[in-house]
Amino acid sequence: MTTRQILIVSLFACFLGTTAFIVTQALLVSKENATSSSDEIVVECKGTVDGWIFRKQGPDGMLHSDDDPISHNLLLLPQHSTVQLQMTSDDYLFRLSQKELNLNTIAVPNHQITTMIDTGKPGLYDLESQPMCGTPFFHANVQPQVVVTED
Repeated sequence: MTTRQILIVSLFACFLGTTAFIVTQALLVSKENATSSSDEIVVECKGTVDGWIFRKQGPDGMLHSDDDPISHNLLLLPQHSTVQLQMTSDDYLFRLSQKELNLNTIAVPNHQITTMIDTGKPGLYDLESQPMCGTPFFHANVQPQVVVTED
């Protein structure tokens, strides 16, 4: 093998190792935070090449019914709420995080990862969203946000 080939293989192995570590950590955090309660708000968060689609359960309390509000890159939540996020993706592996909301999770194609967050004080929270695979310039440059509103 040439030096260039060794370097390419080494960089690829490093990338795979780093990705595996991040995925493992996100899954562990998600598993620790996942609980269920009838008082929680359920939100499906779907990562796509064009941004994020948030589908929140409507007044009937069921997800995927006709009364569900759907938004793109903006999630509205009431303060002092427990929120169950059901993470998934249409196309790529995505990381989604936000320090103040104690959110650090991933969205995986054809797989659901459930994590919990608690909303605190009202405000606008920028979410860090990064594709973990694919070509970065194919992904839309969007800034998903959570708006926590007063009661």
